[in-house]
Amino acid sequence: SGDVGLLTISVQNASLGINPLQNCVLLFSTWLPVNIFTAFGYSLTLNGPLVPNSSYEMFRIPINITSLGTAGNGMYVNSQPIKGNYSGTIYVKSTADGSFSTPLTIDLEFEALRP
Repeated sequence: SGDVGLLTISVQNASLGINPLQNCVLLFSTWLPVNIFTAFGYSLTLNGPLVPNSSYEMFRIPINITSLGTAGNGMYVNSQPIKGNYSGTIYVKSTADGSFSTPLTIDLEFEALRP
């Protein structure tokens, strides 16, 4: 609900449940503030340690896949959507001191038709 915005997510080799960071990339979002440094990874606690594998060229979060859906027979005919979500607060680097001190609450749920 709310502002639809734009969100591009890639989950490679998707499986039910929480998918590993290396398979999940948030490619683009109009929701992320432009003044945060998500490319440098994040922490799960204020000024805490870097979450391993979260600091790559793209922003990675562990997407929970709740339904793999089914592929259709071309042009999305008879396809069932893949469904997933992520909810939590992470801490990203601030521009001021470089520590993981800027909270970013993410609450997303999505459905996408499979081709």
